[in-house]
Amino acid sequence: MTASSLATAVASVPIAAEPQAFEVKPTGAALGADIVGLDLRQPLHPATVHALQQAWNRHLVLRFRGQQQLTVQDHIRFSAYFGQLDQRPIGAQPLHGSTEALPREIVVISNVVQDGKALGGLGDGESVWHADMTYQPVPPKAALLLAREIPAEGGNTYFANMYAAFDSLPPDLKAQACAACMRARCQPQQRWPVAPGFQGQHRPA
Repeated sequence: MTASSLATAVASVPIAAEPQAFEVKPTGAALGADIVGLDLRQPLHPATVHALQQAWNRHLVLRFRGQQQLTVQDHIRFSAYFGQLDQRPIGAQPLHGSTEALPREIVVISNVVQDGKALGGLGDGESVWHADMTYQPVPPKAALLLAREIPAEGGNTYFANMYAAFDSLPPDLKAQACAACMRARCQPQQRWPVAPGFQGQHRPA
């Protein structure tokens, strides 16, 4: 995100009067860092948002522990500091009323069914390796995940550093990758319903 686009995003949401201090603790792995000392329920100062953006650019994935008290509106506000938010796709099947009532900026990832209707649009389909909404001309650059309920075992979310993966390729494979073109298409799959209006959408990448 450029400085000008970051400033535009910050200007559209409430801001704090003073910058907040926080600590960045890198994981030491291929990517990732913990952000310590911020309460995401509170508005942030533009300087704090800029510092978070720098940490994000460097570490690719940021983890904020102890934020379970975030409300839906807190979640949306914090996300909006970093740019315009996408809206969730419209599912092929109606979801549970508690999910449908949420703002369109919120996506529920769940395999739970209540009263015969799913809480999440893809059930356990999110458990396979994927990139979100790549059929869009400009796919989302990130997602802010908040765990509300997790299983006793499994359910882990994994991230990969694709920059490091590309850098590790031999020159001939790098050249092949740079010359390749991918077409992402939203179409029926064995386990996933198609969202109405998305049939036939595709884009070069």
